[in-house]
Amino acid sequence: MMARIVPITQCNHVNCAREKAIMARTSETIDAATLIIHGVIDRLFKFQTVLNFVDGITTAVVGLLAVTAFSLLFQAVVDHYSTALLLMTLAACYYFNHKLLVPMIIITAVIAGLVGYGPAIVVVSALNRTNTTF
Repeated sequence: MMARIVPITQCNHVNCAREKAIMARTSETIDAATLIIHGVIDRLFKFQTVLNFVDGITTAVVGLLAVTAFSLLFQAVVDHYSTALLLMTLAACYYFNHKLLVPMIIITAVIAGLVGYGPAIVVVSALNRTNTTF
């Protein structure tokens, strides 16, 4: 006889009943905390000072992200091949809107990196092995 998979909300076993009770208590605690925190945050955001503070932090974080992105850009884009990969990635992000776009870009970049840089890495490692002196 094949076992039937039943969602935990429909199961009547003792262990499932305990798990349902724990889930219900946890859910109620999280809901209560969310309501309390939401009320406090809602009241705080009525003050212009808090809004200005959050806007300042947001601007600072965006600035840090931009500086980090530019420093990575100058370290990663070192030749024509990596420049072409960068431009194709930017074009794909601009022209396409799909929920799996980022994983597809990463997989494509890995394959392109192996195709473009794979032979160069093998040649460099072979040269390093032959030029060793004792």
